[in-house]
Amino acid sequence: MTPHTAIPNSSQLSAENMATTKTLEQGLALFETVGMPARNLSVRTRREYKNDLADLVVFLAERGVTEINNASLWDLESYQAEMDRRGYQASTRQRKTYAIKSLFRFLEHQAVIAEDVARDLAPPRPEKREPRFLSEEEYRRLLRVCSHEPRDAAIVEVLLQ
Repeated sequence: MTPHTAIPNSSQLSAENMATTKTLEQGLALFETVGMPARNLSVRTRREYKNDLADLVVFLAERGVTEINNASLWDLESYQAEMDRRGYQASTRQRKTYAIKSLFRFLEHQAVIAEDVARDLAPPRPEKREPRFLSEEEYRRLLRVCSHEPRDAAIVEVLLQ
Protein backbone atom coordinates (compact mmCIF):
# COMPACT_ATOMS: atom_id res chain seq x y z
CA MET A 1 0.00 0.00 0.00
CA THR A 2 1.33 3.40 -0.93
CA PRO A 3 0.70 6.35 1.35
CA HIS A 4 -1.56 8.98 -0.15
CA THR A 5 -0.57 12.59 -0.14
CA ALA A 6 -3.26 14.80 1.29
CA ILE A 7 -4.73 17.15 -1.27
CA PRO A 8 -5.02 20.63 0.21
CA ASN A 9 -8.53 22.04 0.33
CA SER A 10 -9.38 25.46 -1.05
CA SER A 11 -9.02 27.23 2.31
CA GLN A 12 -5.53 25.77 2.72
CA LEU A 13 -4.63 26.92 -0.80
CA SER A 14 -6.01 30.37 -0.08
CA ALA A 15 -4.03 30.63 3.15
CA GLU A 16 -0.91 29.50 1.30
CA ASN A 17 -1.55 32.03 -1.48
CA MET A 18 -2.05 34.81 1.01
CA ALA A 19 1.15 33.91 2.85
CA THR A 20 3.37 33.54 -0.21
CA THR A 21 1.99 36.16 -2.60
CA LYS A 22 3.12 39.64 -1.63
CA THR A 23 4.27 41.47 -4.75
CA LEU A 24 2.31 42.42 -7.83
CA GLU A 25 4.63 40.22 -9.90
CA GLN A 26 3.83 37.23 -7.70
CA GLY A 27 0.12 38.00 -7.96
CA LEU A 28 0.40 38.19 -11.74
CA ALA A 29 2.30 34.87 -11.81
CA LEU A 30 -0.43 33.24 -9.69
CA PHE A 31 -3.11 34.64 -12.01
CA GLU A 32 -1.23 33.28 -15.04
CA THR A 33 -0.78 29.80 -13.61
CA VAL A 34 -4.10 29.37 -11.79
CA GLY A 35 -6.60 32.11 -12.66
CA MET A 36 -6.40 32.23 -16.44
CA PRO A 37 -6.41 28.45 -16.93
CA ALA A 38 -9.34 28.13 -14.50
CA ARG A 39 -11.34 30.55 -16.64
CA ASN A 40 -10.35 28.60 -19.77
CA LEU A 41 -9.19 31.74 -21.54
CA SER A 42 -7.90 31.36 -25.09
CA VAL A 43 -4.16 31.39 -25.73
CA ARG A 44 -4.39 34.83 -27.35
CA THR A 45 -6.44 36.29 -24.47
CA ARG A 46 -3.94 34.90 -21.96
CA ARG A 47 -1.06 36.47 -23.88
CA GLU A 48 -2.84 39.84 -24.13
CA TYR A 49 -3.84 39.82 -20.45
CA LYS A 50 -0.28 38.92 -19.46
CA ASN A 51 1.12 41.81 -21.54
CA ASP A 52 -1.55 44.22 -20.28
CA LEU A 53 -0.95 43.33 -16.65
CA ALA A 54 2.85 43.34 -17.01
CA ASP A 55 2.54 46.93 -18.26
CA LEU A 56 0.45 47.77 -15.18
CA VAL A 57 3.07 46.19 -12.88
CA VAL A 58 5.82 48.28 -14.50
CA PHE A 59 3.71 51.45 -14.22
CA LEU A 60 2.97 50.83 -10.55
CA ALA A 61 6.59 49.91 -9.79
CA GLU A 62 7.69 53.26 -11.25
CA ARG A 63 5.29 54.87 -8.76
CA GLY A 64 6.78 52.85 -5.89
CA VAL A 65 3.90 50.37 -5.63
CA THR A 66 5.27 46.82 -5.74
CA GLU A 67 3.20 45.11 -3.05
CA ILE A 68 -0.31 43.96 -3.90
CA ASN A 69 -1.79 45.38 -0.71
CA ASN A 70 -0.39 48.84 -1.49
CA ALA A 71 -2.22 49.16 -4.82
CA SER A 72 -5.22 51.45 -4.61
CA LEU A 73 -8.10 52.46 -6.83
CA TRP A 74 -6.36 55.81 -7.29
CA ASP A 75 -3.26 54.03 -8.63
CA LEU A 76 -5.37 52.05 -11.09
CA GLU A 77 -7.21 55.18 -12.23
CA SER A 78 -3.83 56.87 -12.70
CA TYR A 79 -2.85 53.99 -14.95
CA GLN A 80 -6.04 54.52 -16.96
CA ALA A 81 -5.12 58.19 -17.33
CA GLU A 82 -1.63 57.15 -18.45
CA MET A 83 -3.12 54.88 -21.12
CA ASP A 84 -5.19 57.82 -22.34
CA ARG A 85 -2.10 60.02 -22.39
CA ARG A 86 -0.31 57.38 -24.46
CA GLY A 87 -3.10 57.64 -27.01
CA TYR A 88 -4.49 54.12 -26.68
CA GLN A 89 -7.83 53.55 -28.34
CA ALA A 90 -10.85 53.14 -26.08
CA SER A 91 -11.14 49.46 -27.01
CA THR A 92 -7.53 48.83 -25.89
CA ARG A 93 -8.04 50.75 -22.65
CA GLN A 94 -11.24 48.80 -22.07
CA ARG A 95 -9.50 45.41 -22.57
CA LYS A 96 -6.67 46.43 -20.23
CA THR A 97 -9.19 47.58 -17.61
CA TYR A 98 -11.04 44.26 -17.75
CA ALA A 99 -7.72 42.43 -17.38
CA ILE A 100 -6.99 44.50 -14.25
CA LYS A 101 -10.46 43.85 -12.84
CA SER A 102 -10.06 40.10 -13.50
CA LEU A 103 -6.69 40.03 -11.76
CA PHE A 104 -7.88 41.77 -8.60
CA ARG A 105 -11.15 39.80 -8.49
CA PHE A 106 -9.09 36.59 -8.70
CA LEU A 107 -6.68 37.75 -5.99
CA GLU A 108 -9.59 38.58 -3.68
CA HIS A 109 -11.24 35.23 -4.40
CA GLN A 110 -7.96 33.45 -3.58
CA ALA A 111 -7.69 35.46 -0.32
CA VAL A 112 -4.43 37.03 -1.45
CA ILE A 113 -5.96 40.46 -0.84
CA ALA A 114 -8.72 41.35 1.57
CA GLU A 115 -10.59 43.67 -0.79
CA ASP A 116 -10.80 44.00 -4.56
CA VAL A 117 -9.59 47.57 -5.12
CA ALA A 118 -10.47 47.34 -8.83
CA ARG A 119 -14.16 46.63 -8.17
CA ASP A 120 -15.12 50.27 -8.78
CA LEU A 121 -12.68 50.78 -11.67
CA ALA A 122 -14.82 52.01 -14.55
CA PRO A 123 -13.82 50.81 -18.01
CA PRO A 124 -13.93 53.44 -20.75
CA ARG A 125 -16.85 53.35 -23.11
CA PRO A 126 -15.95 52.26 -26.61
CA GLU A 127 -16.02 55.00 -29.18
CA LYS A 128 -19.04 54.92 -31.43
CA ARG A 129 -18.16 55.43 -35.03
CA GLU A 130 -20.56 56.86 -37.52
CA PRO A 131 -21.23 54.51 -40.41
CA ARG A 132 -19.46 55.46 -43.61
CA PHE A 133 -21.65 56.18 -46.58
CA LEU A 134 -20.70 56.12 -50.22
CA SER A 135 -20.50 59.45 -51.94
CA GLU A 136 -22.73 60.01 -54.95
CA GLU A 137 -19.73 59.49 -57.26
CA GLU A 138 -18.70 56.23 -55.51
CA TYR A 139 -22.28 54.99 -55.75
CA ARG A 140 -22.43 55.64 -59.51
CA ARG A 141 -19.01 54.08 -60.13
CA LEU A 142 -19.99 50.92 -58.29
CA LEU A 143 -23.17 50.57 -60.34
CA ARG A 144 -21.21 51.19 -63.58
CA VAL A 145 -18.61 48.54 -62.74
CA CYS A 146 -21.18 45.79 -62.32
CA SER A 147 -23.69 46.93 -64.94
CA HIS A 148 -22.49 44.35 -67.50
CA GLU A 149 -23.45 41.46 -65.13
CA PRO A 150 -27.19 41.53 -64.36
CA ARG A 151 -26.90 39.24 -61.32
CA ASP A 152 -24.05 41.30 -59.78
CA ALA A 153 -25.88 44.53 -60.57
CA ALA A 154 -29.02 43.25 -58.84
CA ILE A 155 -27.06 42.17 -55.73
CA VAL A 156 -25.23 45.52 -55.50
CA GLU A 157 -28.47 47.44 -56.04
CA VAL A 158 -30.17 45.53 -53.21
CA LEU A 159 -27.20 46.12 -50.88
CA LEU A 160 -27.06 49.81 -51.71
CA GLN A 161 -30.75 50.33 -51.07
